[in-house]
Amino acid sequence: MGEMKVKMEIPVPKSKRKGLCALVRGDSSLKRAFWMWGAIGGGGQIVLLSALLLALADPPGGLVGWALVGWIGFIYIYFVLVFVGVWRSAGRMLSMEGGASFAVAARMMVALGVVLAVAITVQVLFMGGSPH
Repeated sequence: MGEMKVKMEIPVPKSKRKGLCALVRGDSSLKRAFWMWGAIGGGGQIVLLSALLLALADPPGGLVGWALVGWIGFIYIYFVLVFVGVWRSAGRMLSMEGGASFAVAARMMVALGVVLAVAITVQVLFMGGSPH
């Protein structure tokens, strides 16, 4: 008897959009949206920013401080776009048959990411100090 192979990736409709635009519109596959844009892209930025902040524990005023603030602002915008893209890709996967557990898990991770981002922002802005 032949074995049936289950394909874990839901095909993405053909679109002219690519890159970040495809992500935000939900045209990117859930696997690509979550792992490439979220885990690798976002996680890599967080690791790099943390290492830079540790290296500049007491940054001199001026340009370095403003550059760090700008980068943090960019990270917030980046994560909002990634959260929207992963949420929409998961929604597209939920509307099709198969893979619903992955889509639900991805949406749970997005919700957790939003709660964590808000909690860290509140702590840093209103309670003073870093979350470390």
